[in-house]
Amino acid sequence: MPVTIDIESRPYKLFISSLKSIHTKNAYVAALADFMKYAGITTLGEFVSMERRKLQDLLIDFVIEQRKSLAYSSVSTKLSGVIRFCEMSDIELNRRKIKSFLGECRRTVKDRIYTREELQLLLQNSGIRTRVLILLLVSSGMRIGAVSGLCLKHLKKWDDFGVYQFTVYEKSREEYTTFCTSECSREIDAYLAHRKRFGERLNGESPLFRDEFDITDPLSASSPQRVTHESIRAQFARVLVSTGIRRKVSTKERKELMLVHSMRKYANTAMIGAGVNSIFKELLLGHSIRLDDAYFRPTERELLLEYSKAIPALTIGETTTMSMKIRSLEAEKAEEIVRLRDALTVTNDLVTEMRQEIEDLKSPSRRQPVTGRLVPTSP
Repeated sequence: MPVTIDIESRPYKLFISSLKSIHTKNAYVAALADFMKYAGITTLGEFVSMERRKLQDLLIDFVIEQRKSLAYSSVSTKLSGVIRFCEMSDIELNRRKIKSFLGECRRTVKDRIYTREELQLLLQNSGIRTRVLILLLVSSGMRIGAVSGLCLKHLKKWDDFGVYQFTVYEKSREEYTTFCTSECSREIDAYLAHRKRFGERLNGESPLFRDEFDITDPLSASSPQRVTHESIRAQFARVLVSTGIRRKVSTKERKELMLVHSMRKYANTAMIGAGVNSIFKELLLGHSIRLDDAYFRPTERELLLEYSKAIPALTIGETTTMSMKIRSLEAEKAEEIVRLRDALTVTNDLVTEMRQEIEDLKSPSRRQPVTGRLVPTSP
């Protein structure tokens, strides 16, 4: 039976108004619809009026069934969506009992991060917008849900470093500051110039990422629509399949290479490897540092200086990779020069000591005295 969700009904309005991000709203509405379809509930009115014990038993059966094909986190998200609707509709359930059927949190697949070579391949096979997205997500570690909300007013250019600073989740409790590499900054400038060239008027409220447009259609070019994270994921999926990095499968099985979140993990790993201070790293990734959230307030420049340690590792292009190798060789050469200089200094010290000993031996004060008696001569 088809499921009908009346978006004008009070239960739905209370439910949707209690959620913050659009991503959470979409996920929870989908979860609610999945449960209603499983339980044979066709309307929200029927849901709200159902006998509580029967509803709870259906929800437990739903969780058990979902565990057969989905990972723990996916089932937990679905359950959270249904429970949130129940809470907003004053439906009391034994949450502890229901959640006990989630089972143990286990990894169904051991995930990994992208390799530098894979990221280079993605860049080579992507259009300008997708290249900017890849470089931004990799170099900043930004969550995909934050990307669609970025406007040009959230960017600040540091000309002396050649990088952009981003204010993420502006004016929310989760607001934080992060940066991207100069490689990403150049692509952003090229992307914005491309949009401006075809008729878009850019201002502080313009979205950093907009929908794809027909360059031969002035109306389409001048009327940007904000990109959604669903369209970003779809674009990445197409590029990954076309490059052979991931294979196309019809099932929803979990992949070892997460579509977008692996880029965030790449950034985290690179920052650790580059020696970025752990507290600064957490701030740059938008993580909580607990009590220090309220008391630790580094300046923007301090954050940037710490971030700059990881810029070489977060840069993907071939040119920078070669530069890193050259710098590594130069560092090794410098170390060898220092070693030879130290050895030469020791040798010079030894030569100096030997010369001093020779001079001492030549000195009259160091000669052995002549022994024996002098025979006096007659007058």
